[in-house]
This record gives sequence, structure tokens and C-alpha cells, in this order.
Amino acid sequence: MKDIVTYLENTFGFTVRMDPYQVSLPVYIKETFDLYMCWLNGRRLLLAILKPEQEFTVGRVAKQISFIEQKLEVKTAVVSFTITALDRKRLIEKGVNFIVPGKQLFLPALLMDLQENFNQMPPTSTQLLPSSQLILLYHILYGRQDPIAGISLKSVAEKLGYTPMAVTKAAENLQALGLCTIDDSRKEKKFVFPFTNADLWKRSAPFLVTPVLKTVYVDVSPSPTLPNCNLSALPEYSDMNFPRQAYIAIGRNSYFNLQRQEGLVNENEKEGEYCLEVWKYDPKQLAGGKAYVDPLSLYLSLKHSKDERTQLALENILNNFIWLEE
Repeated sequence: MKDIVTYLENTFGFTVRMDPYQVSLPVYIKETFDLYMCWLNGRRLLLAILKPEQEFTVGRVAKQISFIEQKLEVKTAVVSFTITALDRKRLIEKGVNFIVPGKQLFLPALLMDLQENFNQMPPTSTQLLPSSQLILLYHILYGRQDPIAGISLKSVAEKLGYTPMAVTKAAENLQALGLCTIDDSRKEKKFVFPFTNADLWKRSAPFLVTPVLKTVYVDVSPSPTLPNCNLSALPEYSDMNFPRQAYIAIGRNSYFNLQRQEGLVNENEKEGEYCLEVWKYDPKQLAGGKAYVDPLSLYLSLKHSKDERTQLALENILNNFIWLEE
């Protein structure tokens, strides 16, 4: 039990309590699982811990967990230290909550519930890292023609300009939030996204954040290759007109390098020829070579705008640019 509690506490960042759970259930359920009620920051999760002598079969376990949830009306997760990568993938496909202490957990409904009700939880467990968000959006945007699923994490790092360690952390972040699984059955680990683009977008909604770190103004564009963003990018995805103010986006690393080199002309927080959005990740990685930012990041950067025309344009993005495969 200690290993399970430690894993959950390290993942969620708060104290976890587990109590033996005695309830009337069929004999075959009691012979298969040890039941514990787990308390996660005020939320209940019934843990069905597979007994060591029991053989793990995805189909049988999925039916048993479904029966327990319907009978007791409580979210339930199967727990085992020995679930293989292939069986974990199959459990995800069936939507079965599971925990493999020290390796992986898949609790999408519970994680969304915690995100909605406990905003004080640590960022690592309730929102995507910038690198994780870029990887997720890249998969949705370009997964068909330039897949990152099925190739090694090292290859993903080379493709997207990250270090292997950064991609490994991103993979752990995405996996902990139930948005992907990691195939570690061979020497090199690989991303597995077992959802359609539309489903993945919906599942990730509670964890996605604006890519904009800060906004400044400059009188000269730092580079002719910086993509248009904000109201300067909306006309590419809607019938809105280009604004008088020019908006361009730059990755945080490039921005801070320019600051150190004094390469920003008349940088200030009020006005300038260009409104420069500093992004948490490199916007060019998702722009696909275009002169404007990708539709998903654009949507996330403007979704809280109170301007009605902007909101209509964002609806157009949702309807025409996100559900490309549905």
C-alpha cells in the first residue's frame, strides 16, 4: 500500500489517504481484488488492487471494474504493478481507469474533476507544460502527414527542437493527465495517442493554457520570419480585416536572447509599430512554415477575449480548422 500512496502523492502533490473498503460484492470480485477507498483532496476513488495470484485479462478486468462502478456508484481504478504496456494501451482504449505505481496512471475523468475544483494543485499535475502542449498540438495538427506517435522520444526531440530530457518530462506530463500512453515495450520509448483528434482536444481542454507569456511593443520586427498572431492572424482563419496594430509572436528563448543582446528597438509595455507576443514555446514549430500562427494556439491565446467579432472568428476556427479528421 505504501508504494501506491507514495506514487499518488508524488503525482498529485498532496496527501493521499487509503482505507480498506468492506462492501457486499460477488465472491469472484472479492477473490480477484483487494478494495481500498482512496481520498484525493476530497475526491473518492475506489482502488481495485489485483491480487498477485490473479491472472490479468483486459476484457475480464474491464467488465469487473464496470460492474463495481455501476454497483457502488463510485469511480474505480484497477491497480497492478505488472500490467504490460500493451495491456495498458488496451485499457485506455476501453476507457478503464488504472494505476501502475511508479510507471503510469490513467484517470481522465477524475483528473478533470480535480482541475475544475482544486486550482491550488501543482501545475505539473493539473496543466500541461509548454513542451507538452506543443507536442499535443503538433500531433493534432500534423499527426497524419508528419507523425510523432510511433517514433522514439529522441526523434521527437530532434524534430521539435527540444532536449531528450525535456521530451521525456513532457511525455510523463501527458501520460499523467491521461492524454497519451508511452510504449516502453522496446528499447526506445514512443508516444501512443489512442484518441481521435476531436476526442483528444476535448480531453485536454481542462489542461490547455494560453501560449502567451507576456506582451511588449517594439518599433522594428526582430526577424522577418516571426509569424503573425492575435488579430493579425485571425484574418487568415476568418473574414475579419487586418488590424492597424501589427501583432507578431516570438518564442521565449529567442526573446530573452534578444534582450540580452539589446536587439529589441524601443521595447516598452505601451505602444510601438509591433505588438510582440512572447510565447511559452516557439510559435514557428507549429506554424508549418506559414506566415501566421497555428489555429489551435491562436484559439487558446484569444479564447477569453470579450470582443464579439473575435469570438465569432474563434468559432470559425473550431468549426473549420480543428476537426480536420471528423
